Amino acid sequence: MEEGQKNRNYKKIEIILWVVALVMMIMVPLFHAHRWDTQPSGSLSDFSEGWYYLEDGQKKEISLPCTLSYSGKNEEGVGELTIYHAPDERLKSGMFLSTMGAQYQLRISVGDEIVYQYKDTEFKRNDQMASKVFCDVQLSGRSENETVSITYFNRDNEDYALSSVLIGTEGRLFRHHIQSDMLNLIIVALMWILGLAVICAFVYMWYCGQNDRRFADVSFFLLICGIWCLTDSSIFNYMVNYDPAVNYISFYAFMLFPLPVVYFLKHTAGMGRYRRFDLAVAAFCLNVIIQSALHLLYHIEFIHMLFMTHILLFGGVLWISQALLLEYNKTRTKELKTILLSFVMLGAAGLLALILYWLLEISFYESVFEIGIFLFIVILFGGLVRTATENMRYRTEMNIYQRLAREDGLTGLKNRRAFEEFMTEVQMKAADYKEAVLIFLDVDHLKQVNDSMGYSAGDEMLRKAARCINDTFSPMGHCYRIGDSKFCAVLLKPVGKREDWYGRLDSEIRTSIRESRILLTIARGESYLQNSDGTLKSVIEWKFEADQRMYQNKKTEGWMKDGQ
Repeated sequence: MEEGQKNRNYKKIEIILWVVALVMMIMVPLFHAHRWDTQPSGSLSDFSEGWYYLEDGQKKEISLPCTLSYSGKNEEGVGELTIYHAPDERLKSGMFLSTMGAQYQLRISVGDEIVYQYKDTEFKRNDQMASKVFCDVQLSGRSENETVSITYFNRDNEDYALSSVLIGTEGRLFRHHIQSDMLNLIIVALMWILGLAVICAFVYMWYCGQNDRRFADVSFFLLICGIWCLTDSSIFNYMVNYDPAVNYISFYAFMLFPLPVVYFLKHTAGMGRYRRFDLAVAAFCLNVIIQSALHLLYHIEFIHMLFMTHILLFGGVLWISQALLLEYNKTRTKELKTILLSFVMLGAAGLLALILYWLLEISFYESVFEIGIFLFIVILFGGLVRTATENMRYRTEMNIYQRLAREDGLTGLKNRRAFEEFMTEVQMKAADYKEAVLIFLDVDHLKQVNDSMGYSAGDEMLRKAARCINDTFSPMGHCYRIGDSKFCAVLLKPVGKREDWYGRLDSEIRTSIRESRILLTIARGESYLQNSDGTLKSVIEWKFEADQRMYQNKKTEGWMKDGQ
């Protein structure tokens, strides 16, 4: 009992250590991220003051960030706004200037020289995606003596959302970018940590004989979602220099991540009969095929086909939620209730993200959806673990009941039911047991002991006999109590001869009665399944021969010799 309590305490300590380690892994980057923005001036500076633009020949000062209405257009009829900053000693050679606003095809100039021009010719981004691009440029020459200007081009309206401007060393600027995208990085880390935990749970459940494929489905979902969140993040694209391959991976991950969820539901008890899950799998696969074909054949950009995936995702969530609701109304199980709740969470986050993306054109739409995905999987995984735990407890209880149904309560040996089940197996697969030996054993004088010394003495006598029989024969096979005073042993791979077995049995008996007031003797008789001519006995013949030899032993050699 104390040992079990110690093990439970060790498990609790282990869980606490894992939680503390995870919290520290999250807190350390956050702590340093805060420090990165509070470093002494010179390493990273806010360059958002002192900017101005010209309108109707007048100089108008602004502080960044701000939203500015400006109606000026260039010769092509495209809205064009240029803001200026006077020469500044911080604009030294080797320093980096950083801002955002790539959705306006942003251009940075030092004096008359264009030092940065955003172009998305390799991979087309819409305004929401472009607004997350870090526009960094390294200064050179005598930049501190030149006027810096930033030009924005606006084809849609006269409103410009101007971001703040930073200036600093490359290392400090990079750290600042990490801080600005820290939430996304934390979500990715949590997804992959949780995915690893799900894989471990899947392996453990498989080891315990409970192969629930849904654990693998959840793990694949977290893996694909983590890939999408990472490749869609500003900092990762910045690190790979906005390589188009990363954007293609992001789009494909976004198109494919619903598939493991559909398979998860399909593998949920009672849900496999709904054909809509097969149709959903086909629809998501066709979406990938059609968009890829349109891109390859007609050069249609993925960003222009994104609405197809959005419609499919939102419609799929509603359609699948309807099936979940129908099944829940029939069964009212906790598992389906949890899954339905998780889909409501995912649907709400998805709807909010779509509103932010299409109607409000806000760039942090993906963070909202990512948080929704994470909460969705936490609820889903929690319900899955609870269901798996209940199933494991049920299986454990059933195994205990089955073991008790095949176990003799007094001696701990297998009972007659287990013996007869094994005899049935021998009858069906006799060739596999041709070396087997059946030994029947009977405890002498049990009735006399019960009558003269009481049933407790008789029970003790049977327990001693069981220990002697088990210690002698269990290394070579199975031992059973098949009657009141009757036992048997089935030697599957017998070692030695009958004289060796019975000699060990007699030795065990003498040891057990050395300090006992009860004399224990056991009659025994054996039978080989294989006859001397190589043929095999039937189970009935096998039992009969062993039984006859046991009674022969009881009469001729008997308990007197065994009890000496």
